[in-house]
Amino acid sequence: MKLRAVGDPVNIVCMRWGTRHPVLYVNKLYQMVQRRLKKPFNFYCITDEADELLPGILKIPMPEMHIASDQAFVDWCKLGVFSPEMPFKGQVLFLDLDVVLLDNIDCFFQYKGQFRIIESWSQPGKGVGDAAVFCFDAGKHHGIFEAYMQDPRDIMTSYDSVQHFLSVAVGQGRLHYWPNTWCRSFKRHCLSKWLRFREASFPYAAKILVFQGNPKPHHAIEGSWPGLLPARMKPVSWLESYWSEAPRMTHKRRRAS
Repeated sequence: MKLRAVGDPVNIVCMRWGTRHPVLYVNKLYQMVQRRLKKPFNFYCITDEADELLPGILKIPMPEMHIASDQAFVDWCKLGVFSPEMPFKGQVLFLDLDVVLLDNIDCFFQYKGQFRIIESWSQPGKGVGDAAVFCFDAGKHHGIFEAYMQDPRDIMTSYDSVQHFLSVAVGQGRLHYWPNTWCRSFKRHCLSKWLRFREASFPYAAKILVFQGNPKPHHAIEGSWPGLLPARMKPVSWLESYWSEAPRMTHKRRRAS
């Protein structure tokens, strides 16, 4: 039996709405967290469809967000994690469904009292976070949700993305970034321009690998890329061992620089 450290549980939260991600992605994330987190934890999925989720995943109904139909594809639903209706207590680590955990993630909970997020790879130095992985203390940021709910249409037209609004709402001086090696982008940090002939490189020292748009993890494992011509890429053989239920570790970790 796997022993876990004693103490108050931390919270892992993900969201699934619509058909963007299959239920498999929630279950995979839960299984990765079980392998990669030693702290006791609660795993929540905020969702509009709770069927076929694994036992142990706590389901929360999607809060009413007043998202206009022409904005439904945008990740504005993420702001629901700050709703006063959420049952979390203590630290909350939000994870996108299309991330892959490569190493232990206990370290993401060492910054109690701070709002931590990835610094945007596309807007470095601009005070904007990437909301694929962020951590906060429950109950301290209800104002973010309330500010959005006052005029959702105005917020969505005034900000180019949910992460831009989120970064401004948290406030400069209170927005802190993860060490830059902890979270890596599959597209930016792993892919070669010769993607049809050269396998994506392993992001040594990374703890979480983020997939933005396409390809998704299952596409990368298969060697496919929807919407790209040609739609083939070299299959990423090492990725399946981290995303599967029973990982076979084949990479020795390198010390972060």
